[in-house]
Amino acid sequence: MVRDIFTNRWILGGLGFLIIFTGLCYIWYQHTTAPYREQAAELNERARRSEKQRTATTAKRTEPAADAPAESETPTAEKSINESTAEVENNTEAVKERTETSAENAVAKDVPVSPFGFGPYPQVPAGMLDTVGHPYKPVWEDASWSGDPSIGSELISRVLIKAWKDGIRDYIGAGFYPEYNKVFLNYPNTVYVTWDKTEDDDGNTVLYITRMSGSPSAAERIRENSFTRLGRPGPATEADIPSDIKVILHSEGGIDPYEYLNLPKK
Repeated sequence: MVRDIFTNRWILGGLGFLIIFTGLCYIWYQHTTAPYREQAAELNERARRSEKQRTATTAKRTEPAADAPAESETPTAEKSINESTAEVENNTEAVKERTETSAENAVAKDVPVSPFGFGPYPQVPAGMLDTVGHPYKPVWEDASWSGDPSIGSELISRVLIKAWKDGIRDYIGAGFYPEYNKVFLNYPNTVYVTWDKTEDDDGNTVLYITRMSGSPSAAERIRENSFTRLGRPGPATEADIPSDIKVILHSEGGIDPYEYLNLPKK
């Protein structure tokens, strides 16, 4: 029977017609739906490109640009910070310098200065007394002094102040002698002398005093002995000096005020 089916003309013709019809339907479908497929493909491509563009934009916003490495901004920021810090430091230093200069100028205006180039006058130590027990006043603070002090008077005051600071406080006065360029501190029962010599009637060498300074009471005792010996005023000799009075040569005693006070010599 199967053999009859394949050999039957009508059946074969029907199968052939079905195959041809199916092929024609497929061709018609492909031809009819081609524009729609192309449109769908185009829409898909556009969607793909749009999605790709959005992804690239997002990445660009969140990542550093390819031609500008992320670390390239750091030195610029650090440089700005460093420059700002340096500027602030420079301004602070300038203000500091101006403040210090102003303070120095203010101090310079308030502190009296020596007219002899010795700089500011020294401060009198607390508790320093003069020879009669009063608070010590240097010559530049003495109201009884008219005008600027002499160089000798200023040197005496400066030496007395430093001597007090150094613990030398048993003096009873002081004097300055330009010929020796020294300040002599006077002590009790002590005199400074300068000798000269002569001969007596018997040809013996006699030393006599040409200049004497120091303790006023000790000097007065020597003069009294000389008057008693001569019966009249005259130069005191070595024989007129009591044994309890200390004698120091002017050439060997005294203080060099420039060396002692570290002052420029005049």
